[in-house]
Amino acid sequence: MAWAEGQAARGKLVDPTVIGALIYPGRCLNLTDYGVMAELRTAHEQLCAILGAAGQSVPVNSAPDSEGLLLRRCLDCAVINFVHSLRAQDNVDAYDTVLGVFEEGPPAFPGSGFRERTHVQIAVRNTECVLAYFRPR
Repeated sequence: MAWAEGQAARGKLVDPTVIGALIYPGRCLNLTDYGVMAELRTAHEQLCAILGAAGQSVPVNSAPDSEGLLLRRCLDCAVINFVHSLRAQDNVDAYDTVLGVFEEGPPAFPGSGFRERTHVQIAVRNTECVLAYFRPR
């Protein structure tokens, strides 16, 4: 809700609201799993090669916050989307969801490794993984 209220304050939303959902992750591209970065690195290398051959620029992550963390993750998004394309091309089962942890904001307290706005995001690619949704109290 804090994110939605911030968007409303910037004029990007009129009526900030949140919903809750019960999500079954299914086949999940879990960005916190050990070893998953190898799949992302391979996708990145291939994406860069294809874009370079086409004379197109590779997207970049940008919009650093006050702590230098990049908030607009255009490169990361392109690489993840390319992972999905490669799996489809290779007839490998598609990921149903993508899960990641995003560290944002200033340190929670002096010397902390925790960030004020660290959060988990899950992107649902297969809507059958949404088992239920509700309006939180």
